[in-house]
Amino acid sequence: MRNPFALSRFALPRFNLPRLALVATLLVAGFLASAHLGGFAQNAQTDRGVVADLISKALSSGTSQVSIGQVNGALSSDVEIRDIVLSDRDGPWLRLDRARLIWTRSALLLRRLDIDRLEIGKLELLRRQAPPPAGAAPPSDEPILPELPLKVIVRAFQLNELVLGEPVFGVPARLGATGSASLGPPAEGLDLKLAARRLDSPGQFDVNIAFVPDTTRLQLAIKL
Repeated sequence: MRNPFALSRFALPRFNLPRLALVATLLVAGFLASAHLGGFAQNAQTDRGVVADLISKALSSGTSQVSIGQVNGALSSDVEIRDIVLSDRDGPWLRLDRARLIWTRSALLLRRLDIDRLEIGKLELLRRQAPPPAGAAPPSDEPILPELPLKVIVRAFQLNELVLGEPVFGVPARLGATGSASLGPPAEGLDLKLAARRLDSPGQFDVNIAFVPDTTRLQLAIKL
């Protein structure tokens, strides 16, 4: 049976920021899980190469390339990735200066990925990604990640600054966000809390979601 948590390039819309953030989170998480269970050699150059390969596999395509700067502490409980840039034929269209993840490695023995804090520094969306040329091959649906633990917990998430360039929506904007999430088996489901706010003008968006597939229970609260 295919892993229900497996992500593919096909599942990532070309311009969906929440999914882009989720992919970035799970890429780091999946790497940490597999590395901790003995998947990779423990040296700085190998660590950087594996992380770069996973991120590139998730976000690169025939028309988009990824460059990655520094990777610190890839096999530790405090991981930091710097200077991720996505480019297409017109140049860079997305920049991320820093992503930091603090997690509990021993929780993997209980098949639980327990993230104490996920912090994203400055994420710049400069413009919309250039469309693929006519006749380009469709993206692959090959899974990006290895098997993930049974439960994923993000106790605290913080996006310090999301910068949207004027070409994105017609007006420039700056936003910040905080939240938490828990994704477990069907008996536990999804629990998501997200609070986003404008940094350059008044405006706020809050969402709370609780969904348990086994009981088909869904609770949704949105404030805009």
